[in-house]
Amino acid sequence: MDHVEINRRLVACAKVCEGIPTEALMRLPAGAFIPHARIRRYSPTKRQAEALAFILRYKAEHDGLSPTVREIAEAMGATSTGQIARFLDALEQRGHITRSKHLPRSITVIED
Repeated sequence: MDHVEINRRLVACAKVCEGIPTEALMRLPAGAFIPHARIRRYSPTKRQAEALAFILRYKAEHDGLSPTVREIAEAMGATSTGQIARFLDALEQRGHITRSKHLPRSITVIED
């Protein structure tokens, strides 16, 4: 990879990453993980926003307990829990929620 390609990738990454100096990005190994808290939040899609709204309502009605993927699917009329899992993955990548992959009912909504 030549210097032009490296610089192009760094500029593209810098546009996505907040508060991480380019010099620090240059020292990161290829494929390095950047915590979601450092990535800009993007607005959710309409369906992702519906899922997020349901999670917030459910947690309010059930003393902070998170819904299961199946409960979210039923509430949204989804035919597949995989579809909901993709919504949750996107919400997590966009910085709207956090969750533990192997723990049920572990969705935490990140407030602005």
